[in-house]
Amino acid sequence: MTTFFFWTNQGWSNYNAGFVSYRTRNWKGLSLDANFTYGHSLDASGLNQDQDTAASNAYNLRYDYATSIFDRRCVFNLLGQYDLPLGRHGNKAVNQIIGGWSIAPIFSAYSGLPRNVQDGSGQEFGQGTASSGSSAILIAKNTFGHSVHSGVAGDAATQVATSGNPGTGGTGLNLFADPVAVYNSFRRILVSQDTTSFGGQLRGQSRWNLDLSVIRKIKFTERVSTTFTAQFFNIFNHIMFDDPAVNLQAPATFGVIGTQFNSPRLIQLGLHVDF
Repeated sequence: MTTFFFWTNQGWSNYNAGFVSYRTRNWKGLSLDANFTYGHSLDASGLNQDQDTAASNAYNLRYDYATSIFDRRCVFNLLGQYDLPLGRHGNKAVNQIIGGWSIAPIFSAYSGLPRNVQDGSGQEFGQGTASSGSSAILIAKNTFGHSVHSGVAGDAATQVATSGNPGTGGTGLNLFADPVAVYNSFRRILVSQDTTSFGGQLRGQSRWNLDLSVIRKIKFTERVSTTFTAQFFNIFNHIMFDDPAVNLQAPATFGVIGTQFNSPRLIQLGLHVDF
């Protein structure tokens, strides 16, 4: 048996967005950049644009046209620096001791990525050659949410989410409070009936993070100064988890969360001397 591929550039994508930005420079010691973007990306690929993939339906390339897997609807970023109003008045010697401090935060928050509920490995379209984007069909209203739930043991009767059972060594963490109900809200693709390979998408977890730098500059003479920095990455040691697998042919792991997405808090100290 021989498999033939025909590579072409006939795929397409669309991205539409609106954004709001705010910027200020040295207003009472504050410099700030903040921006918010609301957007929507769609494509006919099912993968990032720098990767090759096969179309689910070679006779209808629009069959795979849907929300991109990297689509984030909302993104907010803020960065700035604030010179603390310490040591600006009074005794010069006191000002030298307590003055020169500033803080510089970097904050980001963004909505979750799409999660395609897979219905297997593309056997409807010729197993092993189907688009990575094909997904099961949603047959109920999506009210499932996309946050972490703890103590979810799964259902022994249906075997849904049982790998997360804390009683047998699982994490007990799941993207859904009732993974059985979510699992039963999807069905496999019916090629003769369904007009798209994206019958329903879920959303992964929203993300946020705050990094912070604390800076103090001390000037000894006109030519000699030193700058101390303390940098806190993930300053609140906020834990975020990887989005889980959601595959109808792997019910035991459906929605089960098992790995951490971000890194623990990291503190970095530095001293810089200018002369």
